[in-house]
Amino acid sequence: FNTQSGFSITLRDKTDFSNSKLILVINNPGYDFKIFTVLRDTSFFSNADSPIEINTSLTDNTAPYLEIPIDIDNNIGKNISIKRINQLRFTFYQKKAGSLPLLIKRIYVERR
Repeated sequence: FNTQSGFSITLRDKTDFSNSKLILVINNPGYDFKIFTVLRDTSFFSNADSPIEINTSLTDNTAPYLEIPIDIDNNIGKNISIKRINQLRFTFYQKKAGSLPLLIKRIYVERR
């Protein structure tokens, strides 16, 4: 607890994330937490210096799963090429001791 943990996904091909958002579907842990998202392009530029930060706040504690949207276009730096992303990195942070780990059911891209 009180530490960061996460995972990264290296994509097989470069992917265009313009005009889209990532959706994480995770089990409802029953507590609030933060998600930091870092994208890296094929030229190894990333937004690691200012990752996309999402603060979750549970309004419906009875839902079995949470859908967490991550808006990419408005939160990405100028140096990174949003049309040539080849790696996603997710870091989770929670302050509550004794909480259960998160189970990620699905990650998908939603186009606008």
